[in-house]
Amino acid sequence: CDYWALDLDNIEVACTRQADCGSSFTCNTTLHVCEPSAAGQQFLVSISNPNAEEAVATVTHGETGVQTQYTVPPESALPVPLDRLDVGGTGISRHGYRIQTELPVSVHQFNPANNAGVYSNDASLLLPTNAAGREYIVLGWPTGPFGVSGDTFRAHSHATVVAVGDSEATISVTPSVDLQPIGSGSGITEGNTGSVTLQPGEILDIQTVNNDHTESNRDYDLTGTIIQSTEPILVFFSHECAFVPDDPVVGYCDHLEQQLYPVEAWGTRYLIGKTRPRGTEPDYIRVVAARDNTVTLVEPQVPALAALNGRTFQAGEMIEIATNLDFEIRANGPILVGQYMVGSDHQLVSNHPACSGGIGDPAFLLSVPSSQYRDNYIFLIPEGYEEDYVTVTMPQGTNLTLDGQSISLTDVETIGATGYVRGYYDFSAVTAPDGPVTHTLTGTQPFGLQVYGYDCAVSYAYPGGLNLEP
Repeated sequence: CDYWALDLDNIEVACTRQADCGSSFTCNTTLHVCEPSAAGQQFLVSISNPNAEEAVATVTHGETGVQTQYTVPPESALPVPLDRLDVGGTGISRHGYRIQTELPVSVHQFNPANNAGVYSNDASLLLPTNAAGREYIVLGWPTGPFGVSGDTFRAHSHATVVAVGDSEATISVTPSVDLQPIGSGSGITEGNTGSVTLQPGEILDIQTVNNDHTESNRDYDLTGTIIQSTEPILVFFSHECAFVPDDPVVGYCDHLEQQLYPVEAWGTRYLIGKTRPRGTEPDYIRVVAARDNTVTLVEPQVPALAALNGRTFQAGEMIEIATNLDFEIRANGPILVGQYMVGSDHQLVSNHPACSGGIGDPAFLLSVPSSQYRDNYIFLIPEGYEEDYVTVTMPQGTNLTLDGQSISLTDVETIGATGYVRGYYDFSAVTAPDGPVTHTLTGTQPFGLQVYGYDCAVSYAYPGGLNLEP
């Protein structure tokens, strides 16, 4: 297996005085940033080994070439802390870590590694280079202002490309919005195509022009941007600190990130399970199509989902809804579906006894096509969150085993007439040692798994895995 992990840009608030940082942070007047800074926290990957023998992982620093080996015990996961190596700002770098093993493994990254009191975290399932594609369409969230109108700080969204082929790659970018200049070149404007050349192992980071409060945040949304390459590439979406919803802004913002699927791995059927409710709040759902004249249908067919039922999409077109329903979406062509948690200040998020208000904050989950479900997952619960959950979408009658013990899900609901159910498992009541904890979940039939956690003004979320079969 061959993976790339990227320390994607997180929030770092500039300051000149303590008043700029509020009561929860300290202004470092030498570096002129509020601390602790999310961008400066420990970056970590988790390597999961499903095999009956140990797996040796070699991690190569993309800039220095220094290699470090790690041994992952059989049928377990190993947390691997990595030095800070930010991918930030439009341009080309080698700011990445390559992870190689002889045995098949799965890898997730956590940015930061745990809830370190920085209030801006997320996680991502990493896809191996043998799943790299040559065509991607970005599914993301708009670049936006940090705070209220008139604030000079901006929180950018990014699309990041890793060249993983054996030869020089020409990357063509057709953006949905105007982009910042790349290096000494000019920016690419909306609807036009620009190209960049990458050598193997080089990383291209692109972001929108600054959001100066003069237009809608949706004019700064990378969603629908088309990225094509002459050689295999990997593509990530990330956001330094996103408000969900963002128009009007609902506090607080949080880091978002996911490695995107190439178009060839998109599906035509997805089951969307509501994240564990923190009140009666919705999740935001975004659907983007790969090809013209793609028609979607939903189950159950209820008024709250009408915007997605019988809807015709053109290539790169995105539809967004807010809903607290579980549902299935089908299409006659490939689609990609994203799920976004709302901020803790949302009026429908209940107050939590551990927090001065609601719990949780924005996080980004990339949905997995039901055709790519697995019957076995190894995953990691990071350290320091008040509440950790999984959402399972599975065929009715499926039996689950967690770490060798049979379990039952809570709040199980049928998903329309699909034959699937959605349920939750709460890890908060499970006594665990300090530090991150590895778990194995198996089922008698393939099922979908989403892993996430809440704390005061922060969340993380990631898909447990997928098969990545054509």
